[in-house]
Amino acid sequence: MNQKPLIDVVDQILSLTEDKDYPDNFAKQANVKEYERQIDQRVYQLYGLTTGLALEALDELPLMVRVIRNLCTIMAGAEPVSLPIEIQSEATNITSYGFSLSNGDHLVALWTDGVAVDEDPGIEATLTISGFPAKKVAGIDVLNGFEQQMITDIEDGNLVIRNLLVKD
Repeated sequence: MNQKPLIDVVDQILSLTEDKDYPDNFAKQANVKEYERQIDQRVYQLYGLTTGLALEALDELPLMVRVIRNLCTIMAGAEPVSLPIEIQSEATNITSYGFSLSNGDHLVALWTDGVAVDEDPGIEATLTISGFPAKKVAGIDVLNGFEQQMITDIEDGNLVIRNLLVKD
């Protein structure tokens, strides 16, 4: 993979989010969502790896810093992999990336890839991951910093997650 200095990646992320044909004034959360997307995509594409950021000592973190910290914590040690994911939804713009974690678990990053908004109601989707009979699945919200156990089924050896709310 193309190995660029990290500062070049940050500059590229900033320029990509600034140059998009979006409304003149990004709302606070929408702007953070754009950075979050760009970090996932650029680190995956350019490095095939992830990095970490430790800022736990700060009591009041700006939203951008919290999201980057959450992303770095979740993605620490992750390696990009191709996962056999099928997404069924009314949305036609769901983006997903697969990762393998150092403990053998897998991670799927997904979102609706449109203009980010502050109060996205989300859209339901059904995710099917072929050959993954997982016993435990968690949904992680890096924007708001919480994790929730997901209700899943195993059908023909495939992991199925129904009624998954996918947001921008």
